[in-house]
Amino acid sequence: MPGVAMTKTLDDFLSELQGLVDERAEEEFGPVILERWRDPGHFRSPDEVDSLAAPDTTVNGIRFAVRLEHGTVAEAVYYTDRCGAQAACCETAALLAVGRTADQAARITARDILDDVGGLPENKAQYASRAAAALRKAVRAATN
Repeated sequence: MPGVAMTKTLDDFLSELQGLVDERAEEEFGPVILERWRDPGHFRSPDEVDSLAAPDTTVNGIRFAVRLEHGTVAEAVYYTDRCGAQAACCETAALLAVGRTADQAARITARDILDDVGGLPENKAQYASRAAAALRKAVRAATN
């Protein structure tokens, strides 16, 4: 406002704004989704995913790849440029897949993902289905 001294720095303002956004996101999506969106351990660049994946493993904007060792998922990575809820569902699918046999990983469902994250708003639940489908396709590609 004109004539009012600004006491906050831009960094203070942005930090406060980010805190408000984070609070709202946690209220809407829950702490697990927020954590997995912020700190995804299995998210990779498209080039890194492409080096592991078969050429046709993209499903609804998700590119998944798995590396099998002795029939068990040793590594699962993904790339998506969609919203945070979709990325968090992909992260969850990857977390659930690693350490399972290829057959077990291929049977991971949207319900498994939703149960693990504590649910999603109804208008975002399709992201769990997309992540499960992309994972299944990647597992099939890795076993062929």
